[in-house]
Amino acid sequence: MTSQFTFAGMLVILALAISALLYSFVIFDRLVRTEYAQDRAAWEANGRPHGFFWRAPECTMFRSAWATHRLSFVWLFKNPTWAASSATYRGWLKRLRMCVLAWNVAIFGLAIAFAMTVLK
Repeated sequence: MTSQFTFAGMLVILALAISALLYSFVIFDRLVRTEYAQDRAAWEANGRPHGFFWRAPECTMFRSAWATHRLSFVWLFKNPTWAASSATYRGWLKRLRMCVLAWNVAIFGLAIAFAMTVLK
């Protein structure tokens, strides 16, 4: 019974983690789309990134993908200058960071829990 409970608990945590990850993708898309609309020069300077679910017509396959991967990491630690003046944009960045943190903690915890059950 304990192993079934542990497995069910792991599935619940995994479902919550995937929800947090998908929400972080949505928030990232909002941020990229806002940069595109509000500060096109910054969007161009960042390499014309696309979102996970959104693409501007000017996006290219490799350059935009590289820019997306780079910004999805950089924005976890640094606020873009165009977002500094808006509490809404800063709130989106905070949500992005919290969701990515939740995803990483959950996956790391699940990996440890899985290893502990396998090594018993």
